[in-house]
Amino acid sequence: TPQELERLARALGEAGFHTITPLLSGHGRSIAELQRTHHTRWIKDAEQAWSELASLKTGPRIIVGESFGSLLAFHLASKNPAQVDALVALSPPIKMKRRKSRWSTYALSLLPDVLLDRLGTIPKEVRAPGALVLERSAFPVHSLAGIARLEKIRREVTRRLSFVQAPTLLIQDPFEHHLAIDGLFSLADALENSDISLRIVPGGQHELLLGREHEQVIRMVCEFLSGVVGQAETK
Repeated sequence: TPQELERLARALGEAGFHTITPLLSGHGRSIAELQRTHHTRWIKDAEQAWSELASLKTGPRIIVGESFGSLLAFHLASKNPAQVDALVALSPPIKMKRRKSRWSTYALSLLPDVLLDRLGTIPKEVRAPGALVLERSAFPVHSLAGIARLEKIRREVTRRLSFVQAPTLLIQDPFEHHLAIDGLFSLADALENSDISLRIVPGGQHELLLGREHEQVIRMVCEFLSGVVGQAETK
């Protein structure tokens, strides 16, 4: 939700950036509504936010996404390669740690929406006390339909990564509970036409903007974007 991005948005605002933090359809309301939201709706939400950003007359156009949001960021950057000036992906969900989870997610993603709408939920993994130091607004369970639809977007996006041209910052905790760190390195290789900056943050958790290292992550993002803007002004 936008609340989980609030500290980063505030830091970017203080650095002189105008920020847009959209609430995606089905998010922040109820798990039942999330269950019924199709992946095409999320893509339209992202494209609408991009249109608002692209309409601004001055300044660089930058897209930042955390977790699922980073897939939408790559979607926009691959569709608008000449217009995106920088890209930041926090914990991009390219490869889950557990092979069983990868196969089951793929299988679910092959189901038609009429069946996905009827699926239920599964509990989220119990986290160690203190793993997150800031309040989390996410639902306490996973929507199986949501997971399947995220996989649909992941497959579509990974086929177009070579179209991304913007300088890109990738950040992940190598020990987080959800994603395999080698997926991040594979992502960096696939972004063959982008200048990649890679940052590893042990202890940052999957929710990098809520974990113990959130201040470090925010600092990394601000420094990266300031460097991109500085290089553009020099040119």
